[in-house]
Amino acid sequence: PAGAAAGESRRTRVRRQAGRMAEGLTWLWREPLLRTTALLVAGSNLLFRALFLLMIVLLAEEGAGPAAIGVLVGVAGGCGMLGALVAGRIGRTLRMNSLVIGANWAWALLMCVLAFGGGLWPAAIAYTAMWFVGPIWNVAVGTYQLAVTPDGLRGRVLSASSLLANGALSLGALAGGLLLDGFGVRAAAAVLAGWMVLMALAATFSRPVRLATMTAISAPAEPVPAEAPAPAEPRRTPAGASPDAPH
Repeated sequence: PAGAAAGESRRTRVRRQAGRMAEGLTWLWREPLLRTTALLVAGSNLLFRALFLLMIVLLAEEGAGPAAIGVLVGVAGGCGMLGALVAGRIGRTLRMNSLVIGANWAWALLMCVLAFGGGLWPAAIAYTAMWFVGPIWNVAVGTYQLAVTPDGLRGRVLSASSLLANGALSLGALAGGLLLDGFGVRAAAAVLAGWMVLMALAATFSRPVRLATMTAISAPAEPVPAEAPAPAEPRRTPAGASPDAPH
């Protein structure tokens, strides 16, 4: 029957897609640096989604209205745009290990300021500054992943890394809600700060990260000048003929 055939076709497609996803995840997991950065991305995504909820609750508790929340998100987005503008230059200047470790420690320190700074303004400034670091990290890690992944696996590896990153976003929303409901804003901020410090320590002591001494974004190779065409061999003139005479 047509219905059974359609159902079988759907199951075949699902199995095929699952196999491709598993292939990408397997390849990603076998690459030590990509595996480490994928886990660091997932861990930071979990934090940032929880932190977004925390900042909304913090502003509400401080008496800020919806307009203030919108302004904060807008300023944070502007900082993210600034980070994107300088991401390429920084990625071509810093080594991969310096960038990975530095970005995670920058987030950890800013998270500590946010959690223990003692006021709304320090928290807001730290939050917007964290958005500046994000594009620099994303561009460097994403560019490196594309550079080392074989052409035939790029889509599958990208899907696998996106699954880890986006799955962490969902978990972060859940974790943020549970923390805020169970412990309140300040305690939740302290927990998130501790989590980010652990992430930074993991990046610092990760052997694949420490060994990543290549530039985060490789500079494009200089164009190879085209070779000048070899001079044409002079045509011999038959004896007794004028050089300008047609042959």
